[in-house]
Amino acid sequence: MLSADLNFPIGYPSYLAPEVIAQGSFHPSDSSHDEAPLPSGLKADVWSLGVLLFELCAGRRLLQNIDISERLKFILTLGCIDDIVTVLAEEHGCLDAIKELPENVLELLRKCLTFLPSKSPTPADLLGDPVFSGVSCLSFKKPVSLFSSSLRCAHLELPEDISELCKGIPESFTTVAELVKFVTMVIFTCSGQHSAVNTGQYDYGGWMPNTPLTLQRPPPTTKGTTSETTMLQTLPAVNATVNGMSVMWLLSRQSTDSVHLGQYPQEHFSEKMPCKLIKDFQGELQVLSVAINARNNTLEVPYTYLDPMMLENSVDI
Repeated sequence: MLSADLNFPIGYPSYLAPEVIAQGSFHPSDSSHDEAPLPSGLKADVWSLGVLLFELCAGRRLLQNIDISERLKFILTLGCIDDIVTVLAEEHGCLDAIKELPENVLELLRKCLTFLPSKSPTPADLLGDPVFSGVSCLSFKKPVSLFSSSLRCAHLELPEDISELCKGIPESFTTVAELVKFVTMVIFTCSGQHSAVNTGQYDYGGWMPNTPLTLQRPPPTTKGTTSETTMLQTLPAVNATVNGMSVMWLLSRQSTDSVHLGQYPQEHFSEKMPCKLIKDFQGELQVLSVAINARNNTLEVPYTYLDPMMLENSVDI
């Protein structure tokens, strides 16, 4: 039965394509649209097919251990990822099984699980994939018509937080709550999130085999063929390693004129209420720092990147 015959959402949440969840909203990284995209279409079927193929190859169902709202959010966040197939495999503990698939099958999965509809294949494109070269379509009069062209889940009702996630940054703010929300996002991105992903680069990448910046030979494609000799031949040369370590050390080190989170050497506010709020904020950060240090005292390797007393106020490269 085609979805055009129904006036309510059909389909299992884990198989919904991102554009169906977003209900036609633009994704920030997609600049190829000339007009408002449809909330779904033929390519939504291709994504669902990709999920089914992945499950068959991995031997397990996707996104079974989280509630529906979190599943939909997870699908939307895949737009920030380059290799969706690898990330799904890592998240579900089946990376080895997926890596053992033939390269043409892996490529088919990647085609199906292309996040942006503007870049994903149509069913007709998919039938031209080399994987199907040995499959006869003679038994189907119009094989592409097996895919419905009608809208999927046109009346899908989303939780409020997911609807907001689809909208991105609005062109204007109409309430104080909206302004607070996005200012908070900017502050967190430029302080806490930046520290979490940047400050530990040298701690991790300083040991070159963790993140080699170049390879002198192609990486192995078959298990059991790697030896100490081939590894040493593959890892980068000393000069490339030193250059890479220097860059990571420079990016990770704290600036000599750094200003920690919540500290404002230039007094922009003199009014009583802003000064009180700043003082309260600094007090909360102090409490967090004490808690983090207490936890770090029990760890063999302390995690200091989010300690407010070591966290810089903003990105300052």
